[in-house]
Amino acid sequence: MISRRSDDESHTFDPVPDDAVTPQAPQADETPAPETPAPETHAPETHAPEMITGVPGTFTDPDARTQSGTDIPGPGRRGADLRRRASASVHRAAAPFRRAGIGARDASARAGRSAARATRAATAAVHSRIPGTRKGRVLLAGGAAAVVAAVVAGGVAVDAALDRQNLAAAPGGVLALDGELQESWSVAVDGALEIRLVRMPGGVVAAVGRDAVLGLDAASGETLWTVERASAECGPLPVARAERAEEAERLVCVAPAATEDGPLTVTVIGQDGVEATREVEAAAVVRPAADGGLFVVHRTGTPPDPVQPTPEPETDAEGNVVALRGTVEDGWDLSVRMEDAASGEVRWERSLPFEPADLAAGGSCIEYDGATGGPTLALDGALTAFSSPTVVAVAGCGAAGIFTPEGEPIEESPPEAFVLAGGSYYSEGGLSYTSFAGASLPGSRIPLVDGGYVRIDGTIVDEDGTASTPGGVVLDPLTTDGSAPRFMLLNQPSRLVAVDDDGDGRWSSELPTNHLVARTANLAVLLDLRGRLVGVDLRSGEELWATEPELLAVGGWTAVEQVVTEAFTDGSTVLLATPPRPGEPGLRLLAVDLDSGDVTWELKQETPYTQLLAVDGNLVQVTQQGVVGLAPPAR
Repeated sequence: MISRRSDDESHTFDPVPDDAVTPQAPQADETPAPETPAPETHAPETHAPEMITGVPGTFTDPDARTQSGTDIPGPGRRGADLRRRASASVHRAAAPFRRAGIGARDASARAGRSAARATRAATAAVHSRIPGTRKGRVLLAGGAAAVVAAVVAGGVAVDAALDRQNLAAAPGGVLALDGELQESWSVAVDGALEIRLVRMPGGVVAAVGRDAVLGLDAASGETLWTVERASAECGPLPVARAERAEEAERLVCVAPAATEDGPLTVTVIGQDGVEATREVEAAAVVRPAADGGLFVVHRTGTPPDPVQPTPEPETDAEGNVVALRGTVEDGWDLSVRMEDAASGEVRWERSLPFEPADLAAGGSCIEYDGATGGPTLALDGALTAFSSPTVVAVAGCGAAGIFTPEGEPIEESPPEAFVLAGGSYYSEGGLSYTSFAGASLPGSRIPLVDGGYVRIDGTIVDEDGTASTPGGVVLDPLTTDGSAPRFMLLNQPSRLVAVDDDGDGRWSSELPTNHLVARTANLAVLLDLRGRLVGVDLRSGEELWATEPELLAVGGWTAVEQVVTEAFTDGSTVLLATPPRPGEPGLRLLAVDLDSGDVTWELKQETPYTQLLAVDGNLVQVTQQGVVGLAPPAR
């Protein structure tokens, strides 16, 4: 892959031709990587990786390192038992303090997430500056021997604590999957299948139900608080995979007015329950938003001229009006603002002026008669509004806008660009949507689990705002162990490519895959086009193991979101939630060992499945009866 840096600091990458990619031999002072024997129970169809040469700093050292720099012998289970036990001990010891109210929790919760990401990035940066050769290891060992001897016990504890924190904060990160899961606690809830689970700080999971919002301790199932919901809208609820992995510091509930002209009631919920309640005036749109925000939209400007050019009706063979053609020349402007839901303080405000609207595009200029089903012109019709943890959007007749919760405008999706991003584009209710990796959001971007986002045109933008165009579809994992990503995996035509943070190609493989199920520090678990799970060494691209296609054969589905609905990992095992086989009810849970690809246990649930969520290292599930915790047997 060839990297070019443009004047605007963005990167553009071109696929490397097959004849330009050759294996890279170890350096003279390096020890060749030992061959990994194929598991006896598998006979995978392998695709030899090709190390991309001619790139300064290409990683060829066979040894892996944890986030603290400790050498570990491979990408899977070995060495993980000690870390898991230490992490569990730290977790249990910290349990009494998780909700003790020590310090400024609101500030620390937000800072903690940023600090965790920064720590992972800084650790990776340190590792990148330490030679991955025998000389580098000798320098480290000789220069740090006295220090290691003095602090080794404390270092192990700190390492375990950091591993635990990163794993618990990771998408799908679970502290232990080393045994068949069983219910560790349960809370009965009426109308349970309507519940939506939301991660909150301090190991709290909010169960947003039909009649109330429950705050539950994800480890014990203790009901910490209950907020009656009635008919209030509570949110924002996560949509994209990366949104589900983030903690919501606050939820906001907006209850309708008790009388026609009465005020709305806004309730702000934190990890300890209700934080504030106030009344607000009704508006065209009042929606919950991220970070305890309230998204408010008003119609402004001069009322539109009721005398508009008469739309031209389009009829079917029976003479029924099925569409309107023409242009709306006059309409309402919109004023949008983000308020602090608790105080009413305005965080930002934007104006959306009316622009002539083509009726052929549909959108908010048209409503449909409830009796006849036919379209009618609706200059004062309902506005289309959307809110998630990363996006707010509104559309009216001739006026629309999409923003981040901080007020940054988000561009709309050009329909001709969807092929480049591996996603799709569609328009509904006057808003353009990007659909990628099983999620649809207004605008042209979808957030990624490791931070930043991918645009519909294939551009990847990191958290610092640096943009790159890798020339392939980024593979976003369903779950990670919280380690800093070694490389980014891209799907190019007939090729899987690994690139580093600078966009330099490290290795490529002809493995036919479109989906990354799980990623740990040194291993990627991919679903190939034959339906096999394939374990790939992220350091070299070598295929370590593969399952038989029959393991995940479910009614002929091929999309990963249909074959694997959720995935979780403790760094040693990946847990897959898959649909049942044809004729079977419920949900199928498969635990696959990351070292060998062997299925270590399987669980079939007959209850209807709605949601599984990892919260602070604990696995929580919604069932037909309520909310339950899942954990292996105590040892």
